[in-house]
Amino acid sequence: MLDSSYYDSTAPSRLDATGNFSSFISQTSRTSATTPPEEHEKAQSSGSRSAVSTTSGTKSHKKSGSKREKRPDDSPLPPQTLTAVHNQVAREMAVRAVMKAEIIDNVRTGVIFSMGNASGGSESSFLRLVADHLHAALHLRSSSFLFILADASPGASLSATTTSDGKGQAGNVLFVVGSTPELIQRGALLTCSKFVGRLVATSESSTALRLLNFSTSAAASTPFSPAQPDVTYTSDLGGASSLDPSTLWSALIKDLGDSAYDDTALRDVVRKASRAPIDPLRPPPGSKSIDEMLSDARAKLQRLSPAQAYRELQNSSLPTNPSRSGISTGVTGTSDMNSGGGAPALLVDIRPQAQREKHGVIPGALCIERNVLEWRLDPRCDARLAIADRYDLVVIVFCQEGYTSSLAAYSLQQIGLLNATDIVGGFEAWRVAGLPVEITPANGVPQERSLASRAGSVV
Repeated sequence: MLDSSYYDSTAPSRLDATGNFSSFISQTSRTSATTPPEEHEKAQSSGSRSAVSTTSGTKSHKKSGSKREKRPDDSPLPPQTLTAVHNQVAREMAVRAVMKAEIIDNVRTGVIFSMGNASGGSESSFLRLVADHLHAALHLRSSSFLFILADASPGASLSATTTSDGKGQAGNVLFVVGSTPELIQRGALLTCSKFVGRLVATSESSTALRLLNFSTSAAASTPFSPAQPDVTYTSDLGGASSLDPSTLWSALIKDLGDSAYDDTALRDVVRKASRAPIDPLRPPPGSKSIDEMLSDARAKLQRLSPAQAYRELQNSSLPTNPSRSGISTGVTGTSDMNSGGGAPALLVDIRPQAQREKHGVIPGALCIERNVLEWRLDPRCDARLAIADRYDLVVIVFCQEGYTSSLAAYSLQQIGLLNATDIVGGFEAWRVAGLPVEITPANGVPQERSLASRAGSVV
């Protein structure tokens, strides 16, 4: 009788399939020790036939298997390229993010943190690859989505030139990827607000980040510092599924992922940016549109044409009644809210400096930008100009086209300057009317045009 160890170590199929000759020798020695010579020969003969039968079965199996597969069962799997591995990992991350997405007003949202090596350059390219796969997965579902992909690698990862002297600051890359430009814009603005003081650069201000937005192949060659990554990440999605750069925004943020605040802040961004906008046809009670505000302001003004404003500035008549002064209309036999005239008149240009440099100025006009207008002309304010020492002052305000000036003149009326008004059509109408303007050409020498050189001086 054979012991159990005999069956554990001498299965003919295992012997022939693996070629374990030491087990076969052990089997022979044990058989000789436990059986008579006659039974030993019989068992050996039977074992040989069994081995031959098993070997034949194995060969038959291999032969039939070769018909089902192009390679033998025992051949090694073909090696995967590094690009294939990168795409597989990126695809799995994208699918996992989609499955765990939080739905806010029918918009799928989520935040993905990735941590790579200290150099960080390759991690930014890998996140760009994840964005491609994320867009492809959700594009097939025709779903609205907004995701943030952040590099949480420790230490400074990338740097982009942010100053005029060419110096750069380091930060971690962050991508905002969405289904529409509107979602991207809201996500970008909220991200900037959440990371005030830590925002290094954005895709609007950095050429390197703009290149990174376009494709994963471009991402591998973006002019970041430090050294370029050793790994190139290339998407296997093809051109038809590539991500539209208009639905991707990127930024560099200092020490991203170093604190728990970052995760909370980014999730708050995608939740709030994904909320459906308020119906513009249902404004809050008591509110007014800008057109209504403009109409209400103009209803309280006696607006002047450019010619009327020019005549008012040249008016040198004294008031017939010292207690009553105001703006004369310049039309014979008529007057506006107060008869007579004689109060000091000022022409005030409230346009920003960029507009004045681009379009020109009215010689003699007093330039007071809109953000400080009330402080400079309020007689009760310590920051007022010396000329603003009376409430009957005639202030003629103008902007580029006559919209902002109406609101500004109404604001001056509210602080007590009841003679404040503006010019219909603004600076553009003044120029078209042939009244004096001064243009600064490329050589920087002012050129005066038209009627006079001192319009707007205090009369």
